[in-house]
Amino acid sequence: MANSHLGRVDLMEVHYLPANSAVAEHVLLVLSEQRTGSNPGAEWIAQVLEFSKQQWKVIQQFDADLHNATHRSFSHTFDESTKTFVLRFDGLQDAHRCGTATDSCSLSYKWDGSRFRFVRYL
Repeated sequence: MANSHLGRVDLMEVHYLPANSAVAEHVLLVLSEQRTGSNPGAEWIAQVLEFSKQQWKVIQQFDADLHNATHRSFSHTFDESTKTFVLRFDGLQDAHRCGTATDSCSLSYKWDGSRFRFVRYL
């Protein structure tokens, strides 16, 4: 998708997730958004979509502003074998999503068949 005023969203990764039931299917999309215009910047977005009854619905979203001065670096990993999603923030200068962590932290989430559940800080 592209719009000269709003920017651009690129699909970076797709991960199919096992469901608890045969009624719904789930997918994890990892996106990169580049904004232009009056609010330029870049954002990393991960969305869990559920497909049920012939409709897609976003049921969970994670995001990170890639130009945030309070965390100079961000990365993520997804382990296909364990269905574990890890978000890592480095160069923290204040309390971010990591509570009182300083310098760096990682947040671990585990897929439970219907959504990612927070497991622990690493």
